[in-house]
Order: sequence, then structure tokens, then C-alpha cells
Amino acid sequence: ITLPLQTEMKIRLYESLQEKGVKKAELARRMKLHRQEIERLLDFKQSTSIGKIESAFAALGKQLKIEVADAS
Repeated sequence: ITLPLQTEMKIRLYESLQEKGVKKAELARRMKLHRQEIERLLDFKQSTSIGKIESAFAALGKQLKIEVADAS
């Protein structure tokens, strides 16, 4: 199954939160955002800029990298 890029990034972000043991409220604090904004950031139905997703990864000490591959 191939997921839309934004969905894949949000899944990876959620997994990173779990891996690091960081709660949504803590991510909001680190990003200087309200918790509701983090809820929207992780919501698959909400469109989110790549820049905001990238900032969330940076707040977790991670870097977003995108790979382009030939279609199979």
C-alpha cells in the first residue's frame, strides 16, 4: 500500500513521539504552539505544511529526509 506523502510523514512523526516518549503537550511546548495545533498537525484530515512537520521532527531531534525512487 502506498500512502499519500503527508499521511506517511504524520505516521512517522507519531512513531517518533512514541519512540522518544514525548507527549503531545511536550511537543507543543517545544514548538511554542498550543496543544490543539499539535492535534491538527497529527490529524490525517488536516492539511499541514511540510515546514511545520519538519519543525516538529526538529523538536524531537530528528531530521526529515525525502527520497525519490523510480516507480515499479
